[in-house]
Amino acid sequence: MTIQVRINGQAERLGSLSIGELLASKTGGRIGPWVAVAINGMVVPRRDWATRTVEPGDDIEIVGPLSGG
Repeated sequence: MTIQVRINGQAERLGSLSIGELLASKTGGRIGPWVAVAINGMVVPRRDWATRTVEPGDDIEIVGPLSGG
């Protein structure tokens, strides 16, 4: 089953997976310590990434460090 979500403002179709699995697929398994995730405007604590599943219609923001000055 695929679901429709928004990730950083872009519509995407995904299978059923956890936030941790989503991040691993987006980063090739290299999730840095400074990554933060919010779903529907609420920050998801890192300790919940393995158990929080992506639901239909979720608006997901994945934020990492910016370089530059």
